[in-house]
Amino acid sequence: MPPKLAQSGLSLFVLLALATACGAVESSARSGTTTENEVAVRVEPAPAPDPGAPLPSDVCFVAVRNYELALVVDEGATPSLCERLADYLPRGAGRGDWPLPLTGDEDRDTPTLECAVGGDGVRVEVLVWNRDSTPLFGTDVCEAMILDDWELQPLSEFGEEDVQPGTCFVATAHYEVELAGETERGQALCEDLAESYLRAPIMHRSLPVAEADAMGQTVCEAWQKADHVRLISMPADRGAIDLLAVCDALERDGWKALR
Repeated sequence: MPPKLAQSGLSLFVLLALATACGAVESSARSGTTTENEVAVRVEPAPAPDPGAPLPSDVCFVAVRNYELALVVDEGATPSLCERLADYLPRGAGRGDWPLPLTGDEDRDTPTLECAVGGDGVRVEVLVWNRDSTPLFGTDVCEAMILDDWELQPLSEFGEEDVQPGTCFVATAHYEVELAGETERGQALCEDLAESYLRAPIMHRSLPVAEADAMGQTVCEAWQKADHVRLISMPADRGAIDLLAVCDALERDGWKALR
């Protein structure tokens, strides 16, 4: 399931905008008499965030006109970087400025994090919204950025594990090659296979894109008893690992492989 806003490392100002739309949490003061052993405490509500406030100078928010797709940088951006990021937006889709307009519908106002990439010392998150218009594919933007030497990063900014029960996932250090599986053996299956067949530094962190099939190319699938794995070449793959040879090796070792 693609991660929604609450599960990803999305930008603080997007969180503030959504918090304002959903209504600020109010605190009320407790009143009444006290005894000599009690202390009266008054709790004041925090001021509601202003979703229309200007963005900090090192933040980027570049979006298409209907706000269905945006590229976001939390901190460390320069104006020239924001201009460069805007070049990745689809041509003919127009441009939308901050603030982000909200509809009041949580599903339509909560973005999906398609991918995150790193470069120039910043993290760029590609977000998509369901705005009932012609779909724009954030993964196309992700792939274009990777081909321009931006590096794919975990969806979870802090590297939490997000592999679901009954599955496993590993990737080479820069997400050039991925191994994804369905298994009751858990993460150990993918890690054992990677050590045996990929023979490359392995990433033990979270998934890199909302839908791997939307960006990666499955080189082969393999089955053995109740285990099913897929070997996936990602856009950053430059052929350092002979993936067809990996498929052949799996087959020699008793896996049923389909290319």
